[in-house]
Amino acid sequence: MSYEYFTVISASPGFWEKKIKSQKVKIAPFEIYNYNKDSITIWSDNIIPEQYIRNLSKEYPNENFKIKVYGDDVHNNYVYLYKCKNGESKLVNEGYEYCFSMDTSVINKIGTKEKNDFIQKVARLFNEVERSAEKVHLNISTEDSWDNVDFKNEDFYISAIYRIGNLRLKAYKQGITHVKVEIESIDAGHEIKLLNELKENLHP
Repeated sequence: MSYEYFTVISASPGFWEKKIKSQKVKIAPFEIYNYNKDSITIWSDNIIPEQYIRNLSKEYPNENFKIKVYGDDVHNNYVYLYKCKNGESKLVNEGYEYCFSMDTSVINKIGTKEKNDFIQKVARLFNEVERSAEKVHLNISTEDSWDNVDFKNEDFYISAIYRIGNLRLKAYKQGITHVKVEIESIDAGHEIKLLNELKENLHP
């Protein structure tokens, strides 16, 4: 079974831009998935380009390379972070990381700063919900035994609604790490009607 890896290699500002423009970096047999002046992303099939990174760090011993490795399963996105210098690499962190998928129309309508704020708040909310869920019991009995609820992240389908002006963002958490985002315009008249109906129901 084929499994895709994406390896992001960061270096000092301008390192990759300079090396790629001067064609001094040889990536083969790997494929460049994306790059900017500070980092490059290598796509590989069933293998992490560890030896390539070690050789690169030997060629440029003064560079401190930071490596982030993740796979193609957005619902279970487990990430590894390494540091590499002069041919030696060290694992510095690992864990699950959220993957947000949204149309470019979302960013165009709300802007990059608002998008980043939204992502931070939603990620924090989902983490809080999952942490609290582990402490909930199905039934706290007057007897000696309690009915405990087995909890797994993947059992939950969580959604959140976030409002910016006349726009509403909906975030749906799927699996452990995937968050799908949708956007819609808010009809002010419809919102007022719903609020009035709610008030009437609460105070008949």
